[in-house]
Order: sequence, then C-alpha cells, then structure tokens
Amino acid sequence: MKRNLKVILSILIVLSMLTTMGVEIINLGNDEQAKEEIQEEIKIEVKEEVKAKEEVKPKEEVKPKEEIKPEPEKETPPQTSDKIEDKKEDKKEDKDTDKIEDKDKDKDKDKDKDKDKDKDKDKDKDKDKDKDDIEEIEEEEEEIFEPLNITLTNANTLIENPIQLGSGQDPNRENYMSQPTGGDGIYSYEWRILGESEVFSTERNPTATPTVGIFYYELTLLDSRGEAFTAYMSLEIEDPRGSLKITNVVQNAKDTDTTFDIFLNGQDGSVYTVSLRDGGSLTLNNLKRQTYTINTILPMNHKLVGISNSNISISLNSLDHATTITNMKTNRFWFYSR
Repeated sequence: MKRNLKVILSILIVLSMLTTMGVEIINLGNDEQAKEEIQEEIKIEVKEEVKAKEEVKPKEEVKPKEEIKPEPEKETPPQTSDKIEDKKEDKKEDKDTDKIEDKDKDKDKDKDKDKDKDKDKDKDKDKDKDKDDIEEIEEEEEEIFEPLNITLTNANTLIENPIQLGSGQDPNRENYMSQPTGGDGIYSYEWRILGESEVFSTERNPTATPTVGIFYYELTLLDSRGEAFTAYMSLEIEDPRGSLKITNVVQNAKDTDTTFDIFLNGQDGSVYTVSLRDGGSLTLNNLKRQTYTINTILPMNHKLVGISNSNISISLNSLDHATTITNMKTNRFWFYSR
C-alpha cells in the first residue's frame, strides 16, 4: 500500500515538472522531433529522481495493516500563463460588460427620470387644462344663467268677484304677468301680502277674494339654484254702487211749473227725495246694493197714472236702473201715490 502511495507521489512530481516545461513544449510548435527528445529527457530525469529517493529512505518495518484511508484529493495542476492571461482577459471583459451594463442601467434610469418628468409635465398640462375648462364652464354658466326677471301689472275687481292674480293676457291692461326669464329655467313662485313673511300661495296664479279696499302683493320668483327676483302688484277691490234715473211725465199738463216730489226708500231705511217738474229727470248715483221702493206725492188736481219700476234691486249683476213716473192733470184731487 505504501509503495502505491510512493508511485502516486512520483507521478504527481512528474506532472508538476511537465506543467513547468509545458510552455517550452508549446513553443516548439510543430517540431515533432524536438518534442520527442524533450519527453525522453523528462522520463530519464524522473527515473533517476525516483531511484535516488528510494536509496535514501531506510527499509520500512513491517507494521500491522492499517485501516484504509480515503485517497487524498488530487491537487489541481497550476495553470499556465496563457490560461491565467485568458482568465484575466475574461475578468476584464466581465468588468467591461458590467460597466456597460451599469452604464445601460444608468441610461435607463435617466430615461425613466426623463419619462417621469414628462409625465409630471403632462400632469401639470392636464391640471392647467382642467383649470381652463373649469373657468370656461364658469364663464359659460355666467353667460347662460341670466338674471331672473318677471313683471306684473295692477288689478281691479269688484267685491265678491274672485280673481286669479297675474292671469291677464294683455301686457297693456290690468292683472298681467309676463313669462319668467333668466335663471336655469326651473321656476317656483312664492306669494305674500306685502310686509308679511308668511307665504300664502306657491301657485303661479293664486285666487284672491279679499274684502273692499286696496291690497299690495309681493311675488318672489325662484329658480332651482336658489336665485330670487321679486315683483309687486296692487289689487283694488271695489264695492260697486248703483244708479237710478227718474223721469217725471205729466199728461194734459197746462202748467209746467208744477213740482212733483218723488221718494226712493232703501231696504236699510235710507231715503232719497227728488223734486221734478213735468218732463224733468234726475239720476241718483252711488246707491248701495240693495232693494229700493219708489213713490211720489202728487200736487192738487193731478192723479198718478203709473210708475214703470216702483221696486228696483241694485246688485253686482244689475247696478244701473231707470224708472218713469207718469201723472195726469185732473183739476180735482191732491193725493199720495200708492
């Protein structure tokens, strides 16, 4: 076993020598004869070294067999200068490629930075565009939403006649309301009596039935944005009065200077007195709405022929009336008419 180890050591030595001389062998190129001569010289030198080592060592005593140990790993032969240079060149190339890759990475980073900058610029541009768009929209809104406006005209009506405020159709006449304009076109209405906060109607044309007098109304026009415009109107409620035209006629009249007293008695106890000659007439105005009775006192030597309307009723539907009292000259009596 020991001898085998020695042989192995000798082989290793020869290999080391061969590697040291390998450069010279390689340099010989294609000279086959020179190569063979060198190889013979190496073999002779190796044999001589092995013999010298065997003579120097004492004879080994026989020892008991030892446990077989694993063979030591073969040492890798030293590399030739060409291989070393190749490795150096490879390392240089690797370093160069690493540098190139680093430069490429740096370039990529710079490109990414440039892209990010471009993106930021684009974002800023987008923001500016958005601002411009918002401003344009606001300007458009201001242009589109004109101020609210509505107009009203005053109204007159008679008592007991309900009226729809602003229902007139003629802008040059009473109780007219124009179409609303401006705003967003979605309108609502709030009606108040002027000076009061309570809204009494949200209709466009509410119905009013006030008592006699003059009333003032306030209309607030609103749109869906809460914008408001206020218009005003007055409403005069009249209690209409009637009239009565009285005409006195005398038949066979010889004296036109004779005066006849005529009486108009109201339902409420009021009395109106009229004195008329033959052919005379008179109109009583501002008569309240009620029923009246007409009678007369005849002078001597006259008699009543008739009264065309001895009872009249003044109402909203019939305000103006007329009556004719006819008398006759008789030369006999002085009496009251019935």
